[in-house]
Amino acid sequence: RVAAAEQEDFKSENDTIAAFLQDVRDSMGADEAVFWRWSEKRDVLRPFTWSTPGEPRPMHFDMGAWSGLVQWSAQQRMMNFDADARSAVARLAAAPVIHEDRLIGVLSVSRAGGLDRGREHIKSWLPRHAAQVARLVLGAEMRREYGRHMRQSQALLNAAKRFQGHLPQDSLAKAICETAVAVSSATDAALVRWRAEERRGWMQYATGGIR
Repeated sequence: RVAAAEQEDFKSENDTIAAFLQDVRDSMGADEAVFWRWSEKRDVLRPFTWSTPGEPRPMHFDMGAWSGLVQWSAQQRMMNFDADARSAVARLAAAPVIHEDRLIGVLSVSRAGGLDRGREHIKSWLPRHAAQVARLVLGAEMRREYGRHMRQSQALLNAAKRFQGHLPQDSLAKAICETAVAVSSATDAALVRWRAEERRGWMQYATGGIR
């Protein structure tokens, strides 16, 4: 149940950002807008969501030509264009998505024939759109965290009611393990009874995924 609720929260975040990216795409005169999410743990930048609804991946982004420019924008925390500096037309523009000193990702807009709005318009507006993406991501993170705390609180309350019922020992062990799963991101839990004098223990109860 917890995993399903968190998956639903994740989908809601994705849908909200995708809808905003459609507005960004249109305002920039682009074929596509992509939000690239930065994973500090994995040290990788990957497309999180994009403005082309229903597609499993960005449809108008040239990975071979532009992915390095998006990566550079993340590393340098600077806006980046793919066009020659002497040209007023750019096919790609990328701006870092940052909150305070935290790199969240990169927002890119692209059009193979050149972005319609021109370099100066993009330089003025793309960082603002990137800041809005940051606010959407942070808001979604806060909602997920709040939902997680509420589910944990409810699970603990339900567990307290069960414990007060003076359950048999085996039922109590089951309730403890089920509560541990409900209030954490774990998929399974086990209760091990430990005998200090014998320096050994035994498994009293485990949820279905533990053998």
